[in-house]
Amino acid sequence: MQLDDESKKEIDNNFYISGYTVADISDIDEEAIIEKQDGGFFAYDGYNFIDSFDNINFDEFEAIFYYTYGIIKDFELNDLRIICRAIIEKIKDVYEYQIIPTPVFNNFDDVDTFLDFVKFLKFDNTSFLYDLITDMDVQIKDINYFKGLTDIASDTKIINHIENISFKFKYNSYIYQYLINQSKKPLIEWLEKIYDYKKSDVYTHVY
Repeated sequence: MQLDDESKKEIDNNFYISGYTVADISDIDEEAIIEKQDGGFFAYDGYNFIDSFDNINFDEFEAIFYYTYGIIKDFELNDLRIICRAIIEKIKDVYEYQIIPTPVFNNFDDVDTFLDFVKFLKFDNTSFLYDLITDMDVQIKDINYFKGLTDIASDTKIINHIENISFKFKYNSYIYQYLINQSKKPLIEWLEKIYDYKKSDVYTHVY
């Protein structure tokens, strides 16, 4: 039986996507038996991808992202919409950020632009950090002296610098809206996390 679009979603701990179902997927492990209904996405990998937003480190997410992308890149647009909508809900839960208006993903370019935003949130943000730190008039060679961005400047000044570089550099629409519209507290928390993890990459990016 082929599931219709409405059925292909996460309901009551069941994860439906592209013809696969997993009953109570939270209790399965990598040896779990997946019931194949009509071909498509391996449901356990899909669940791991969505669930990994808040329970693994950046390196592990990057590996899962590219592994998963290698699977989904040839999916039909309707299936990609299902995945992206699940990610949007996870972003709302983990980052306290609601994408407004809700994307409709009319074409594959829209999906790729959105997935670039996902990469930016989780791991592809070294260039952004470099732009931010240099806009704050900090020498890159000195960044290891600062434990966090809030050791360099106040929250308000950091937000001002983010607004400045958001207008100066060409980030995609999802990234730009996140940087401009995200609430101060969760934005600063996200910045501190990526600064702690990526500042050595920013240093090596220059030296």
